[in-house]
Amino acid sequence: MVMIFLKWFDPEYQSLLGWRPVYVQLGDKMATLQGIIADMLGKDKVTGVIEIYEEIKPGMIERVVPARTFRQNEIGNGDIIVFTPKISSERYLPHRIT
Repeated sequence: MVMIFLKWFDPEYQSLLGWRPVYVQLGDKMATLQGIIADMLGKDKVTGVIEIYEEIKPGMIERVVPARTFRQNEIGNGDIIVFTPKISSERYLPHRIT
């Protein structure tokens, strides 16, 4: 069993919230976190798919494969997992600076 830390990224407000540590088994699939995050947010607030990333270092994230285990994704004790709702890029195109 390892302890990981969860953060939620809200693309609408461009904010990052740290929540709490969670204990997981290395043999569990990453997708199990979607249920945990839904409980934390309130199931009525979760719509669509949640994307999962590992924070490698501040400002650097890497997408993880939800169908793989924590061990296969090389997630270990103290790692930070960032969640965000899956969004279409078209929704945010007007806000991009060119």
